Amino acid sequence: MADLLGAQDWVKGAWAFKGADETELVFDQGAVIRVMDRPHPDWWQGTVDGRTGLFPSNYAKTVSSDGQKVMVLYDFDAGSDHDIRRMAKGDIITVLEKPETGWWLGRIASGETGLFPSNYVKAIDDAPAPPPIPVSSLEALKVSEPPTIPLGNPSEMPIIASLDAFDSLVEDGFVVEQDEDSPNGQIMTGEGEIKRGQVVDIHCVAMAWNGAEGIKEEFASTRSPKPVPMRFALDGASVTKGLTEGVIKMKIGQRAVITCSPSMAYGEAGMPPLVKPNAFVIYHVEVLSVDGTLTNGPTGPIELLQSSVTSRGDDGRHSVNGRRPSVMMIAEGNEQDEGHHEGLMIKAAQSLELN
Repeated sequence: MADLLGAQDWVKGAWAFKGADETELVFDQGAVIRVMDRPHPDWWQGTVDGRTGLFPSNYAKTVSSDGQKVMVLYDFDAGSDHDIRRMAKGDIITVLEKPETGWWLGRIASGETGLFPSNYVKAIDDAPAPPPIPVSSLEALKVSEPPTIPLGNPSEMPIIASLDAFDSLVEDGFVVEQDEDSPNGQIMTGEGEIKRGQVVDIHCVAMAWNGAEGIKEEFASTRSPKPVPMRFALDGASVTKGLTEGVIKMKIGQRAVITCSPSMAYGEAGMPPLVKPNAFVIYHVEVLSVDGTLTNGPTGPIELLQSSVTSRGDDGRHSVNGRRPSVMMIAEGNEQDEGHHEGLMIKAAQSLELN
């Protein structure tokens, strides 16, 4: 790794600069540039956003040496020559610049200057670092698990409450977490086991999350425009595998958030135009009851009564677990007694033929 970097090795773009050819840099106003060499008073060589080139020295200005003080929350080891080599929890950093990329420029006590992830620190007063906190007070200052280090401009990510939950999402393809955002402000944990094969009545709001664009979009709901629960059997044939397996892990009366990887939702093919290929799906679920009957098959929003699609063949047709589904959906008006809302009765008949 390169020698320790000092503040003199970094400058800030005073104006935007568009290089005339491939030997010159391109940067926006406010960009943080690492100076690699000063071959001429008017032209310096620097690196920004992974590209090295020449730039006019009068287009840059020195970074401040007396910026905000922040404290390191989590240990960090450098991933590139531009980063601070190592930060330990409790270290104090002087912030020199705050680019909008999520990576700030700062100087640690050793004098080393470099980039570091801004979500790994918290602001402190300009006073000297406090002495060690007594053990009895640590719980009050306890911080949750470290966030993901930003990769350039950070995108909105599904919120996973703990590292254990994240591990479950990676290993199992889905994770079930308690929904603490209940309408009445009460956390609904529920009671009573749910078994595979049972018929369940649930409320469900489904959102698709596309990591590349950082956007979560609701694509189906049993709560709006009219609250009409959906009913289906936990047999893996009516809804995505992730929703089936997630509900089985819940309890009757519980509200939970089920986050599914693409392999447990709509896979490579997605469900265009509502769910893009390789999208995560997040279900906000409330289990109302079990052991209902399916007189006319599963009922609910047709967008939710779709089983997992894992791939798309050369001819454009979807493949489910190595077989091609031919799905016929029939919607019928269904007026229920005792003033219940008129809903859609969805009959899903699938005939599977081998590839």
